[in-house]
Amino acid sequence: MAKQQRHTRVYYVEDCVEVRTRVSRELASIDGIELVGCAERAPEAIACIRRSRPDVVVLDLHLQEGTGMDILRELRNDHQPPLMIVLTNQSDPTSRERSRKAGARHYFDKSTEFHEFLTILTQLGHVW
Repeated sequence: MAKQQRHTRVYYVEDCVEVRTRVSRELASIDGIELVGCAERAPEAIACIRRSRPDVVVLDLHLQEGTGMDILRELRNDHQPPLMIVLTNQSDPTSRERSRKAGARHYFDKSTEFHEFLTILTQLGHVW
């Protein structure tokens, strides 16, 4: 009997419908990745992340309600926080450092580092 592979469970937080659709399609195409949910507002995302308990959370810093920083700060103190990845258009060094201090493990600019983001997700898809 073959051992069934466990997928890396990913929750995605993005308020732009077009970007959310594109990235969700990309995530679904990565072997070993299971997209378990999406949200566009920080309060909704925090509740859903705590309920679904994903392995990884990918989030934008700018949201319709709240910010990605709110999510990072709120979840970093959970008993077993997910691995947090920021995927945003805000690429200044200050935002990168603030995000890391708030709990982000990785930080990628959507327009210049998208390929690197996909590489990390592909690697994570093979970890679990």
